[in-house]
Amino acid sequence: MTRPKVLVIASLGSPPYVGGIENVVDTLLQSGLREKYEFHVFDTYRVADPNRTGLEKASFARSLLLTCRARVREIRPEIVHIHFCSRSDFWKHAICLMVARQAGSRTIFHLHGGAFDAFYQAMSSWQKALTRLIFNLANRVIALSDFWKEFLSQLVPADRIRVLNNPIDCARLSPRPRATDPENPTILLLGSLGRRKGHYDLLKALPAVVARHPNVKVLLAGADEDHGAGEELRGLAQEAGLADHVEFLGPISFEPKVERLRTSTIMVLPSHGENMPISVLEGMAARVPVVSTRVGAIPEVLDEGNAGLLIEPGDWEALAESINRLLDDPVLAERIGEAGGQRARELWDVKRIAERVDELYQELLAAS
Repeated sequence: MTRPKVLVIASLGSPPYVGGIENVVDTLLQSGLREKYEFHVFDTYRVADPNRTGLEKASFARSLLLTCRARVREIRPEIVHIHFCSRSDFWKHAICLMVARQAGSRTIFHLHGGAFDAFYQAMSSWQKALTRLIFNLANRVIALSDFWKEFLSQLVPADRIRVLNNPIDCARLSPRPRATDPENPTILLLGSLGRRKGHYDLLKALPAVVARHPNVKVLLAGADEDHGAGEELRGLAQEAGLADHVEFLGPISFEPKVERLRTSTIMVLPSHGENMPISVLEGMAARVPVVSTRVGAIPEVLDEGNAGLLIEPGDWEALAESINRLLDDPVLAERIGEAGGQRARELWDVKRIAERVDELYQELLAAS
């Protein structure tokens, strides 16, 4: 029996993968979906360069259009599943969506960007109109949560939107018992370095944590999101006398990340803008107590504080208080970690999400 062809389009780059979209795509491709569908991948990755000229950008757009068109014609997929986030990533994947629709493929436009609402609000009126037109080309639009479905309903009819949570491999994320050191607690932040993820707030909060827990260590895993953020954060830590308490790990792939999760006392993501952050889901699956902010889908993920502690974005004093609360009360920390682990297994394990993707694909294939 011939399997339906699915062309997955996303900005991936070379493995090992360290970003959210890359891990979502890879997790789904490694699931049981391959038994029912013939998957092909079109990687749109391009190294970021803020100094590119308008002519260079136009040349890339033309090249992307032609390459994508050739790929679609070669594969002739029944479904084209496009993963995208904000800014230039949105516009380049809009080109891919137009190509797929012109070829007659059924299309899924899958939003991941945690700052897409701010990106849209900053557009001019004609850009907003064009964005709505682009979204309405898709047969289905994917929102990662109810929060983002409500936002996207401003751009596209609600009956085209489907809520599909991010998948995580719970078995791989928690393969062994946790191994934390109560005498030397560690705080892990997984996320690209910059203001959006709350790194600067964490540095402001850290002195109050060090005052109570002098052996605490903060681990920052991620590449720069804001240009020069890593260098600036190192300088700030040095100026504040915190350099011995902060370690910059750089981007880390899956297996080292699992080990860091296993040995971390607390995970924090004091973000100012998110969709449905993979890092929080992974922390919960690894049974690490999480402190995060009331942005995007995070309140839904943490069950309004029942499976993790919630603070307001930018409130570094509350961040320090929440961290100290968990470090002071290991029983509370363990209870929150176990609640998060159970919630992750029930809601976001890859087997469950793969079933939802299969239902979506079947829905599209059955449509005339």
